[in-house]
Amino acid sequence: MSPTPPGSPPLAPRPRTNLPAPLTELIGRESALTEVKSLFRAARELTLTGAGGVGKTRLALAAAGQLAGDFPDGAWLVELAARGRTEPADAPHAVAEAVMTALGIREESAPGPTTAGARSTPADRLAEALGDQRMLLVLDNCEHVIDAVAELATVLLRRAAGLRLLVTSQEPLGIHGETIWPVPPLDVPGPEDEADPEDVARSSAVRLFLARATAAAPGFALDADNARDVATVCRRLDGIPLALELAATRVRALGTRELVARLDDRFRLLATGHRGAPPRQRTLRAMIDWSWELLTPPERVVLRRLAVHSDGCTLRAAEEVCAGEGLRPEDVLDLLARLVDRSLVVAVDSGRTSSDHASSDRTSSDRTSSDRTSGDHASSGASSDRTNSAESADRGGGLRYRLLESVAEYGTSRLHEAGETARVRRRHRDHYIALAERTAPHLRGHDQRRRLRILDAEAANLRRALDDAVREGAAHDALRLVNSLAWYWFLRGRLREAVRSLEAALAVARDVGPAATPETVVSARAQARAWQAGFAVLVGDGAGADARATDGNRGPVELSKDIADRRDGARAQWFLGFALFGVGDQAASEELIEHALDGFRVLGDRWGLAAALCVRANQAHVRGDLDALARDGRRSADLFTELGDWWGQLLTVEPLAGLAQMTGDYARAARLHEDGLRMAEELGLWPEAADQLCGLGSTATLTGDHDAARRFHERAMRLAAEHSFKPGVIRAEVGLGLGARREGRLDAAESHLRHVLKWLSRMAFEPGRALVLAELGFIAEQRGDGAEATRLHEEGWAAARNTGDTRALALALEGMAGARALTGRPESAAVLLGAAHTARQSVRMPLPPAERGDVDRVTAAVRGRLDEATYAAAYRRGRALTPEEAMSAHAPPLRPPPSPAPTPSNGSSPRTPTPGTPRPPPRPCPRPGCCRPR
Repeated sequence: MSPTPPGSPPLAPRPRTNLPAPLTELIGRESALTEVKSLFRAARELTLTGAGGVGKTRLALAAAGQLAGDFPDGAWLVELAARGRTEPADAPHAVAEAVMTALGIREESAPGPTTAGARSTPADRLAEALGDQRMLLVLDNCEHVIDAVAELATVLLRRAAGLRLLVTSQEPLGIHGETIWPVPPLDVPGPEDEADPEDVARSSAVRLFLARATAAAPGFALDADNARDVATVCRRLDGIPLALELAATRVRALGTRELVARLDDRFRLLATGHRGAPPRQRTLRAMIDWSWELLTPPERVVLRRLAVHSDGCTLRAAEEVCAGEGLRPEDVLDLLARLVDRSLVVAVDSGRTSSDHASSDRTSSDRTSSDRTSGDHASSGASSDRTNSAESADRGGGLRYRLLESVAEYGTSRLHEAGETARVRRRHRDHYIALAERTAPHLRGHDQRRRLRILDAEAANLRRALDDAVREGAAHDALRLVNSLAWYWFLRGRLREAVRSLEAALAVARDVGPAATPETVVSARAQARAWQAGFAVLVGDGAGADARATDGNRGPVELSKDIADRRDGARAQWFLGFALFGVGDQAASEELIEHALDGFRVLGDRWGLAAALCVRANQAHVRGDLDALARDGRRSADLFTELGDWWGQLLTVEPLAGLAQMTGDYARAARLHEDGLRMAEELGLWPEAADQLCGLGSTATLTGDHDAARRFHERAMRLAAEHSFKPGVIRAEVGLGLGARREGRLDAAESHLRHVLKWLSRMAFEPGRALVLAELGFIAEQRGDGAEATRLHEEGWAAARNTGDTRALALALEGMAGARALTGRPESAAVLLGAAHTARQSVRMPLPPAERGDVDRVTAAVRGRLDEATYAAAYRRGRALTPEEAMSAHAPPLRPPPSPAPTPSNGSSPRTPTPGTPRPPPRPCPRPGCCRPR
C-alpha cells in the first residue's frame, strides 16, 4: 500500500463515507428499515434480496446511513452493477478491485507472497489492508457477479474481524453465516378499499405513487374520482417501487384513467425514466431484461412457460406445463428453485410468500460455485417443502409459484418470440381440465372442504383454460370444463360466472354443427344445457331457463336422456327441480324431483337420494305436510351425514329448523342453526353463514331473548354486507324489524321494514312483500291508525294471493281483522279470525304459542267490542269460509287489486305450468327462509 512520502504536506482527513445523499424521501419503508437495522446489528453479513426494482438499494442505503455512526472507520458503498458482466475467471479480481477503488486503497506493487507463503489474491490484499478496522461495507447489485462476491465476502469476514457487510442482490450469496431478508413490494390497496380515498391513501404503494406523481404534476391529488384508478395502478404494478415511479411520471400527460387503460402495454407505457438513473432502471423492460440475461437457457424456458398461468401454479402444474421439447418434468423443480432464488418467481405457502418478513431469521448454508452451476441449492422460499409440494399437488397444500404481473407479461412476450405459445397453452388447458374432472366427484362428500380450497386456488387458471378453449373453438374441452366446474360455481355462489361460462361453451358447441358432432359432444352439450337452465332460474331468468332446458317438443326430462352417464342425467333433472323450487315453481319442481328420485333409486346414488329428499322436504314445508317434511328432511340429513357432505347437511338445516320452530321446539331449531353456522364457516360459505345467523336470531326472537336476537341479526347483516350479499342483508334487516316490533320499538321496526319493502318491491318478490306488509299493518294497528292498517293489510292480501301460500293468506286475514276492529267492524273482524284459523288448520300449521302475540292481541280487542255469543257466532261463520270468501264479504278492497293467481279453496298452491310452457319469469327467492310466512 502507498504510505505518505516523508516531507509531504499533511493530507486532508479521509472522509468516513461515500454514501450518496438521498434525493427523495424513502416512503413506505418505516417498519422495514427498523427490521433491517435490527437484523444487521445482530449479524456480520445481511443480504437484502428481491426482484429488480423492489427497492433493495434504497433500503440498504437508508439503513447504512443510519447505522454509520456505529462504525468509526465509516460506511462505504460499492456499486457493482456499473462493473458490467465479467468473465467468471476474472470476476473475483474485478470485485475486489471495485471494493478497493471505493475505499481509496491503492496497490503499488505486484502481488507478493502472503504470510502463509502462498501467492496472494486481490481478496487477500484487501483483507490485509482492512485489518481490524471497524467498517460497514455495502455491496450493491451483486446478482451478475454473485459467485465472486460470495468468495470475497467469505475471505473478508474470516480475516477482517471489524468488517460488517450489507449486500443487495436478486439472490442470496449462499455463504456460511449469511442472514437473508427478502425485501417485499410495497403494500397495495385491496379491491374493497377502492371506493374510499382515505382507505386507498393508507397503502404505502399509493403514498409513493402520489409523492412521485405530485412531483411530476404539481396539481395532482387523490380524490373520489381517481382513487379507484390509482389503486388499480398500484395493484397491477405489484407495489414495485421502480414501476410505480415510472408510472407516476406519466400522470401529467395521461391522467390516471388513461394510465390504467394502457397498463396492458406496460413496457411501452413505462419506457421513459429519469436520465440520471442507471440504464437498467430507466425503463420497466430494461429492469427485467437485466434479470433475464443472467438466466441459463433452461431457466429461461421455465420462466417464459410459467407465464401462461394465472395467479400462480403448483409444482405439479409447473412440471406438466413447463416440461417438453427437451426439458424433462423432473428437471423443473430445481429450475424453479433457481428462479425463486433469483427473485423472478415468488413461492407462496399457506398464504405466505418467500418474501415474508418471517423469513428474516434464516441463514443460508455453505455453497460453492459448482453448487450454483448445477442448480442444486434450495431457494430460500422453496427449500424444505419441495417434496411436500409435489406430494400435496392434489391435496390443496404445498407451495405455489407465481410471477409478478410485469414479469408474467415479459414472459408472455418471450414465449411468443420462442414460438411456443400454442403448445404451452394447450398443455396448460389439458392440465386444468384434468384437474377439474379429477376434483369434481369429491365436491360431494367428506373431502368437500379440501377440494373446494383446491379449486379456489386455481380459479384464475381454470378461467384462463376455459377462455383458451373457447378462443380456439375446442368445443369438447370447453364443455368438459364447464360441466366439471358447474357444481363448484354453485357451491361458491358464483351464479353469474356459471351462466356466462356455460353460454360461452355452448356457443362453441353450436358452431361445431350437428353433422360433425360426436356422441361425446352431444352428451356434454346436453349436460351443459341442463346446468345452464338451472343457473338461469337461480339468477332470475325463468323464461330463459325454459328455452334452454327444452328442444322443440322435448322437455328437460327427455333431453336429460342425451347425457351418456345416467347418474349425471338424474342429477341434471334434480338441479333444475331444485332451482325451480327456489323460485316458487312448485309443480314443475315436483315433477323433475320425482323423476330424478326414481333414477337415483335405480342407480343407488345415495348423494342424489339425499339431495332429492331434501327438496321434497322443502316442498312438503310449502304444502304444510309436516309428516312428509319430517320424514324426508330427517332421511336426507342422515344420508348427507353418512356421506360426510357438509353442504348437504347445511341444506337440510332450513326445513328441519323450520319444522322445529313451527312445532315450538326452539331449542332444537337453535342447535340446528348452530351446527349450520359451524359448517358454513368451515366451508367458507359466507352467505350461508349469514343465513344461519339469521336463523339463530329468529329463534332468539321467538324465545324472547331480544338482545341476543339483535346481536345475531346485526352480525349477519355485517357479514352479508362484507360479501356483497344483498339478500342476506335483507333477511337480517327483516329480523331486526320483527324483533324491534316485539320489543315495542315501533319507529325502529317501521324504519327497517320500509327499507326492506322497497327492495322486495323492486325484486317483485311477493312472499316477502306479503310478510313485510303484514308487519307494517300490525305497526299501524298498534298505533291505533285503522285507515293505514287497512291499506297496508289490503296490499299484503294482494301479495299473499299472488304467492298462493295459505299461511300468507291467513296472516293477511289476521292483520285485516285487527284493522276492522279499529274501524268499528268487530263482527267482520271475528269472521276474518275464524277464516284464518280454518286456513291454518287446512295445512296443519297452527301458530305456535310464541307466534300468537298478534292474533291474541287482535282477538282480545274484538272480544272487548262484542258480547261472547255474537263473537262465537261470527267466528263460526268465518270457520266455514275460504280466505277469498271471507275477505270479499267482510273486507272489500278500497280499490281493485291487481290480477292475482287463482287460489284453490283447499289452500294448496295454484297450478303452475309444466316446464316448457310459456309463463312469466318467476323471481328468485332471496334466500330460503328470508321471509317465511307464519
